Amino acid sequence: MTHGRDRVVSSPSPRRGRRRGLAALAAVSLAGAACSTGSGAGVAEAEPTFARANGTDIAIEEPLANVIDLLGPTGEGEPWTIVGSIFDPEARATQAAVWTSTDSREWERATVRPSAGTTNETMEAVASTDAGLMAVGQVGHGPEGDAGLWRLVDGEWQASRPPEMGGTHEQWASEIAVGDGGILVAGGENAWGEVRPRLWFSADGEAWSSVDGGPGGAFDAPGEEAVRAVTAVGAGFVAVGWRSVDNEQDGVAWFSADGESWEEIDDPDLAQEGRQALLTVAVVDGVVVAGGYVDDLAGQGKPAVWRSADGRGWNPPVTKLPMTLNRIGVRDLAVRSLSVSGERMVAAGGNDWRPQVWTSDDAGVTWKAMRSPVSGDLFQDGVSLRDAVTAQDATVAIAAGPTVLVINGPRWEEAPSDAFPKGGDQPFTTSVAANADAELAAGGRRTAPSGETQENFDGQIWRHVDGAWRAQDSENLAAGQIMDMTAFAGGFVAVGVENRGLAAERGVVDDKEPDGLVWVSPDGDTWARIGVKNAEINADNLEYLDDPRPELAPAIAAMEASAPPESASPAGGDGTRALTGVAPLGDGFIAVGSVYDKADANPIVVVSEDGRSFKGEDPVHRGAGVQEYTDVCVAPDQTAIVVGEAGPNGAHNMAVAVRSPDGEWTKAENAGFGGAGSQQGFACAASEDGFVVVGSDDRSGNTDARAWVSEDGVEWTEVTSGVLGGAGDQWASAAAAVPEGEGWLVAGGDTVTGDADIALWRIDPSGGVTRRDEGEPALGGPGDQSVDAVTVGEDGVVTLAGSDYGRVGLWESDVLDR
Repeated sequence: MTHGRDRVVSSPSPRRGRRRGLAALAAVSLAGAACSTGSGAGVAEAEPTFARANGTDIAIEEPLANVIDLLGPTGEGEPWTIVGSIFDPEARATQAAVWTSTDSREWERATVRPSAGTTNETMEAVASTDAGLMAVGQVGHGPEGDAGLWRLVDGEWQASRPPEMGGTHEQWASEIAVGDGGILVAGGENAWGEVRPRLWFSADGEAWSSVDGGPGGAFDAPGEEAVRAVTAVGAGFVAVGWRSVDNEQDGVAWFSADGESWEEIDDPDLAQEGRQALLTVAVVDGVVVAGGYVDDLAGQGKPAVWRSADGRGWNPPVTKLPMTLNRIGVRDLAVRSLSVSGERMVAAGGNDWRPQVWTSDDAGVTWKAMRSPVSGDLFQDGVSLRDAVTAQDATVAIAAGPTVLVINGPRWEEAPSDAFPKGGDQPFTTSVAANADAELAAGGRRTAPSGETQENFDGQIWRHVDGAWRAQDSENLAAGQIMDMTAFAGGFVAVGVENRGLAAERGVVDDKEPDGLVWVSPDGDTWARIGVKNAEINADNLEYLDDPRPELAPAIAAMEASAPPESASPAGGDGTRALTGVAPLGDGFIAVGSVYDKADANPIVVVSEDGRSFKGEDPVHRGAGVQEYTDVCVAPDQTAIVVGEAGPNGAHNMAVAVRSPDGEWTKAENAGFGGAGSQQGFACAASEDGFVVVGSDDRSGNTDARAWVSEDGVEWTEVTSGVLGGAGDQWASAAAAVPEGEGWLVAGGDTVTGDADIALWRIDPSGGVTRRDEGEPALGGPGDQSVDAVTVGEDGVVTLAGSDYGRVGLWESDVLDR
């Protein structure tokens, strides 16, 4: 039995980055225990083998803020309050932080003195009590982590460590509710890989008791479950969340009249066909209102609100919440936070690509959409809203980034403050590649968005020299980020996507949306962009010039020359285009990606015979909705496969296609590539023994990793094992062959510990699956860690590249198996 972690985490989505693999073998399926998350006893006691790469070239140099919860003024003259954490690049640790503002626009930051003997502290929720403000979160990390509690006393935050909130396993606190009967804190515990909700209650804020019900209690039903939010109802409390049993996810509510004795509410309006989840809850004018999402088997969750007069009986969900932004996105649209000011309720959510804030003045019966934060040139790359509050005639929202937004008349504006550091120039990796002469890592450097200043990426290459990774700068890589790289006959080739801001500089040229990019290098040092054409001003656009006389031809030519070049078709053209995967093919390469144009997305395939130019090939997955190719790999006989997703908007299945050595394309069909929820393919790999594709499947409610194998790319068999799923979310995003046909390594992420840590699965030739990341503390830590690429050398050395909080994600081990 497992329980999904109730803590709301912001884990990296595999769809946002390039997930690159190298190899595979053929296949056997193996059934595993549904609640298993480990590989067996004894591994945890073995000596760690993985080490992080260090050095100034791969680390951020400026602090990075994480804003998590927002509280409006609690009385006249009281400030706005935000809680979260600051990552200190010198200490390589997080410190709890609090921000306050008297006018919602200018903010001051106060870091909180760490508890004695602890590192990595963060506040996750804040509330007002009779004795002042109280915040909860986590002190420490991993097995040493405990739920944390802080009080604001005489203007200073003081930590408290109630023994009931600690123990021999990891605990955390993520929600707090204050009512007439006392204070309820909700969180969770990770004990031996099993995650379960934990609740603590106090009548006075001093003495605490655990009230989770224990084995067989209200929070210990079969299946995976999560408590996501709590609120006070008079002297009692309501908790909401979800439970998944036999791949069916339902919303769940619990009620307590006194904060200590709990019952689960049996209500059919919380458990309908498809997926439901309750993610937030609040009380307005005596009515309990919960927010979340419903999925009526269409695939994508829709924002939903449930209402209850007493917390026991619930009305059917309201699902027609208006959206002001018509963008394509596969992540669930949801109501993720609720706040109350008088009789007005404010909801925030959507998803990071379609953020939305709503208001209701009738206790959640009807909702109006506020203007989206994405408007004009504001946040064109999206923004992930975490909370929104209306108080004292102001509405404030917080988002990942970090971002603090204030509504000003008809539009949102970012609060102008240096109190929320964005980490400066943030390096990241997406791929690693090597040949006889060089070992390289590729990715980019990200500058976070700020209002009308768009998110910016510069491509970056690092070379492994004398045991250290050294940055190699190249002006030709500044056009955008590198999404994938590989060695090929001509040296190295990298592909990526153009910066949106750079594309907009094409002025009156028709193509103002980002293009896909291709770079080549003979040695890994000198890079050149190929497949470009000169910008040309469309004759129809000349009418927009003030005076298009013939003698202005030199000026027009100068405008064309100064405009950023366009990529040749199909890497360039209408819509937003990106290349996300590349593999060697003959003397050249094959690359894949997608084009997003209006309401649909379709794949891109480009093939180069010589490594100096490329041409397009027609993909076999096309149509309405979203069709994407994310990765490509090529076997020694030159058979290639591509992997991604396909389907109408809101319902996506894994897409796999095979290209024969003579260039003929065929769809690969398998019943397991589809089903309820969404199945997504992120990476593939090839070897002499066949192919593997890896990805994720959310049909069980939370997300599980998936792996499939094939000898020919046409017939596929799923590698099934309980260790590919479990509590929290898991996804597989990279794979590599083990030399001499000894199976393969599959890597990705796992949120069972709260934030995302690296998941590494070892699949042996017989199909057995174990967790290789156990006992490897370097693969976890504060913030998020995940993998985009994995390689296994002939000597068994394993290199991982991906995301690591505060630095480039690069890890290495000279031990394949333990």
